[in-house]
Amino acid sequence: MDFDFDKFKTLLEENHEFPAPYTFKFIMPMEKESDVMNVIGERPLIKKPSKNGKFVSLTYTTTVQSSDEVIQTYKDVGRIPGVMVL
Repeated sequence: MDFDFDKFKTLLEENHEFPAPYTFKFIMPMEKESDVMNVIGERPLIKKPSKNGKFVSLTYTTTVQSSDEVIQTYKDVGRIPGVMVL
């Protein structure tokens, strides 16, 4: 994943006071859903399949302790091939 995490960290810290609720959203092929769930763990989430049933989006809000926690989640999920992080 080619992304400027230093800039993102600065933006997170300017716009959030941690600990804070943070919403994550990921879009993936259906067959990658279990891989993502293995990274994020079981939690209440909103799951929306695409019209053709090939993709699914997962959205959830959780309380994070720091910008580093947000970034680590994005890095961990971003390592899964075919997953888009939003």
